[in-house]
Amino acid sequence: MKKTYLVLSLLAGGLIVGGVSGCGGPTRTGPTVTVWHTWGQANRRMIELMIEDFYEEHPNVNISLVNKSDYDQIHDDISKSFPANTTPTMAICYPDHVADYEGFVIDLTSYINSTEEFDGEVLGFEASEGSHEENGVTLFGADDYVDAYWEEGSQYAFDPDGIYSVPFSKSTEVMFYNKTFFDANKLTPPTIWDNPDDPNDPNSFTYVARRIQDIVINQQGQQWGGDKNGIRALGYDSDDNLYITFSEQLGIPYTSMDENEHYPFGANGGNSQAKDMVRTVKNWYDNGYIATGGTSGGSYTSTLFTDEMIYMSIGSTGGTRYNVSSNFEVGVAKVPQWNPETPKTMSQGPSFCFFNTASEDQLKYGWLFYKHITNYVNTAKYAMNTGYSPVRISSYQDAAYSNHLNNIGEDGVEYAKDSENWLQSKVHNIVATMDNDYFTSPVFKGSAQARVAVGSIITNVLTGVQDVDTAFSVAYASCQLYS
Repeated sequence: MKKTYLVLSLLAGGLIVGGVSGCGGPTRTGPTVTVWHTWGQANRRMIELMIEDFYEEHPNVNISLVNKSDYDQIHDDISKSFPANTTPTMAICYPDHVADYEGFVIDLTSYINSTEEFDGEVLGFEASEGSHEENGVTLFGADDYVDAYWEEGSQYAFDPDGIYSVPFSKSTEVMFYNKTFFDANKLTPPTIWDNPDDPNDPNSFTYVARRIQDIVINQQGQQWGGDKNGIRALGYDSDDNLYITFSEQLGIPYTSMDENEHYPFGANGGNSQAKDMVRTVKNWYDNGYIATGGTSGGSYTSTLFTDEMIYMSIGSTGGTRYNVSSNFEVGVAKVPQWNPETPKTMSQGPSFCFFNTASEDQLKYGWLFYKHITNYVNTAKYAMNTGYSPVRISSYQDAAYSNHLNNIGEDGVEYAKDSENWLQSKVHNIVATMDNDYFTSPVFKGSAQARVAVGSIITNVLTGVQDVDTAFSVAYASCQLYS
């Protein structure tokens, strides 16, 4: 049978060229490892400090960091780099991006298992980089990475036996809420989205949203919902993630995959359950219960949260710092569920992949650099300062990280209340209880664009640009079959 795939057309274009820089020190005569990334200034500075340490062991190589604006841009630029022969040595990636890099992205198995010594260091993993004990056995290397994070690199349909991406920093979504407001009004953060059997269930989002609405209008006399000046109950940063997470929680096929075909957002352009789900979210939006990044002009809803235009915000733990406020105490809770008996929360966060356009020495140095920035000390340090989770099991046993979970910094001093590190400690304690909740969406060639399409359904329906049926039809029509 002929194998066909559905692929969404690219919805955005344009090349943004990021600045290139190496990290201090003398002119280096060895090869240059080019790293395309999306780190902001603070995260990049942490990596630059790790590079300085890396140079002490490998003084000749040059690590060149090239900044890209966001994950969509890096995916677009890498896709354009193949015919232009401007592909980097390695790049930050998401799995559905790697699926589009087939033929250029390399299988890392030979590096992972290598006993070869290169520039004074074994290419393969060593126990000194991170290890832990299980049943009296010392585990290191791939076995020291969190299973779900490591296994993500072998889920690619073009070669399920290879490892084509390796985890760098992982995140999930949590709900930040205005604890000062909630405590003052005797509210608790919702754990479920709705309870059709009890509209006054205090654990449901719809009940909490109605209570917030009543307080804002009748007690505070402020404007509710409507235009940009109106207050809403909740913001959901990512329209894509809202659609995919709700689909997963409700058991609705966002994508399905078999040996013959890939169907983005349900066969034949969305089933009735998917459309009803979107109508529910539209009703919430019309009632002023919810806003999204898309309905806010592409802005992060964390900004609405810290501006006190919303009282709850669902976003990535990797963006924890953007939810810090000096105006109120911030609480952290799990994302509400449609079915609390089978909780589902998205696992996300970037990995690294490597490209066959680089020289052998560039790839080997790049691999050593990857090992360095994800050793048990560095991945813990990166997590403590960003909100991402460590990718190594041994990091959780590191004294500094254990202190962090107890709200104590590397200097031995307790974090100041309402500080960035204080909030990140709260986030990491919540995330530590979520190991069994994670899901990842299917990965196939074109899945990156499928995410964009389903996000557009949420944005366009909520803002009234399209009705539900039209939004699904338009998104599905953007797919094109190819062999």
